[in-house]
Amino acid sequence: MKIIDNILYLEGSEFVKTAKNTDGLVPKDSYSKLRQRGKVDVLGSGGNGREVLIKYDNLPPVYKDLVWEKYGDPYQYAAKQPIIDLIKPDTQAVKFFETEDVAPLSYEDQRCYANDAAILKAFHLLLSDKKKLKASMQISLASFWDMACELVSDLSHRFPNTLPTSLRRLKPKYNDFVNSGFDYNVLIDRRKYNETNNKIADERLEWLIMSLYVQQYRPYKKEVYNDYLSFLNGKKKVVDAHSGEVLNPEDFKEYGRLSDATVWRILNKPANLLTVEKMRLNALDYSNKHLPYNERYAPQYSLSKLSMDDYEPPFLMPNGNRVSGYVVVDVASKCIVGKAFSRDKNTDLLVNSLKDMFRVLVNKGCGMPGEIEFERHLTDSLMKEDGLLKAGVLFPFVRLCRAANPREKRAEHVFRQYKYTKKKEKGWRGRPFARNEANRLNENVNAKRDYDEILAIETAYITRWNNSLHEDQEKYKGMTRMEVFLKNQHPGLPKLKRAHLARYIGEKTNTTIRNNKMVQVQYNSYWLPDADSVFLFDSYSVTAYWLPDDEGVKEVYLYQNDKYVCTAKRSTPYNEAQWEQTDEDVRSMHEQFGYRSRFDAIVRERVSGLARLKVVYDDGSNDYELPAPKPATSLLTVDVESEKPQRRNISQMAEDDL
Repeated sequence: MKIIDNILYLEGSEFVKTAKNTDGLVPKDSYSKLRQRGKVDVLGSGGNGREVLIKYDNLPPVYKDLVWEKYGDPYQYAAKQPIIDLIKPDTQAVKFFETEDVAPLSYEDQRCYANDAAILKAFHLLLSDKKKLKASMQISLASFWDMACELVSDLSHRFPNTLPTSLRRLKPKYNDFVNSGFDYNVLIDRRKYNETNNKIADERLEWLIMSLYVQQYRPYKKEVYNDYLSFLNGKKKVVDAHSGEVLNPEDFKEYGRLSDATVWRILNKPANLLTVEKMRLNALDYSNKHLPYNERYAPQYSLSKLSMDDYEPPFLMPNGNRVSGYVVVDVASKCIVGKAFSRDKNTDLLVNSLKDMFRVLVNKGCGMPGEIEFERHLTDSLMKEDGLLKAGVLFPFVRLCRAANPREKRAEHVFRQYKYTKKKEKGWRGRPFARNEANRLNENVNAKRDYDEILAIETAYITRWNNSLHEDQEKYKGMTRMEVFLKNQHPGLPKLKRAHLARYIGEKTNTTIRNNKMVQVQYNSYWLPDADSVFLFDSYSVTAYWLPDDEGVKEVYLYQNDKYVCTAKRSTPYNEAQWEQTDEDVRSMHEQFGYRSRFDAIVRERVSGLARLKVVYDDGSNDYELPAPKPATSLLTVDVESEKPQRRNISQMAEDDL
């Protein structure tokens, strides 16, 4: 920063962020747009080692805030700029800390120590000419060290360092470095790398500190430090709750009085931090903070994978409770393809959401989904042998998701977007701790909605969601989520087996085969597919399954002993008046006569295959010998002329069959 004619300017490298200059505040593209729109005033054009200067006072407020956030008061920072200009990279220090085997220095430590050397050398250069310090920079020797302490703190972003920020410690640090002839070893805090002094190498000590930290009331680190000292002094007893062992302070006195910094380092060691926070955090917090996650990408085709999860609409009913719901989402299209809502959360809710989904798939002529994922909650009974969610029963692949891991389930990703579409609805309730303040719970919103109102809202918004444009318009230009779902199905998906599907998600009733031709279901008649089907059953009692449809039930699927036998289609009676018959009537009439003809043929064939047996008892009698008839007293003889056979047309045959 520079002050020219009492005007504060930012240097280009301080304001513009590039690949080589990551310390800037604003990406280069954003800076270019600001210049095009006249949002920034600049001085000079830069180049040839010169930097463009950006006028601070004319920056938009949001960018002024960024300057304050990084540099503090920019005017005070600019006043120190003459000193900052003297700080030059110390290449000798960089080389020393990279190659010298002085300690196991990390890259960050190497960088900080090299910056320490550069800053202290700048101070030395300035203090070596006290006249220039006072005349040119208008800084007195008394005020220099106060400014230097502030500067060390201000430079922590631009020049990360380990220099102390108090005068009592900074000045001795400077004197040691200068008096040693700029020996870089002086800058290294060897206590940081001395395991003996820090006493963190012993596993038993770490075990004690961690065990104190995971007490049920979740103590602060400072409390752990105090508990440890009280234990060493005999003021507190420490007992192993599992073994009952009372720990002996003498076993730990060899470590002496630990500093609170040592306790902090023990608890923040990665291996130890994972261990203690596994016990202190709940499953969701631990998962979000520590658990490694897999990198993956979504499927390319719809119905390759479905994701199912429970969902509570963000509204309260008059009783203060929320409506429970279960929703099925297609991962590729993000289309909501199944839903069910209830006042209570139970297994029926989950099954009903699947029923709703399959009704959509049946009506749209879709294939069978390849995979479905869900949590174990409410699904145990459905995953048993021959259960609805058992792999291979309906879905070829079934995947269980770990509970309390929302980033794993794709349905949760859709919910995060979908639920905020209803934000303007009366009574909408946000999350108490949402990152965005606008999405947080408004405690002043006390509006309640009836159960039926909430269902109507959800149904309307799900329809709106499905018929809205897909997020990836570059790939699916002009297509809605529903269009992507219907037109982008995986070509290798198996066809829906309706008869098999109906047994698990359809309606059912016990019925009887009547007249060797039909069954009665929901006050409608359904015909067997052909006469041969009658002889496939063990009895006339069957179970009929069907899939509900807005246009009515067109066919039922007949099972016996839990095995599928055949499909019976809705009956189509024909008009018996030939003058009024349509082509459809004639087709139905011929179909029914064909059924009757085939039925008679099968019966004749089976009858012809039977033998006429005679049962003879040991005494020579049999069941077929009848007593001889008594002779008639008078006989009447009548001549009967045999009737000639008549050829009847098909309509006459129909009358006989009625």
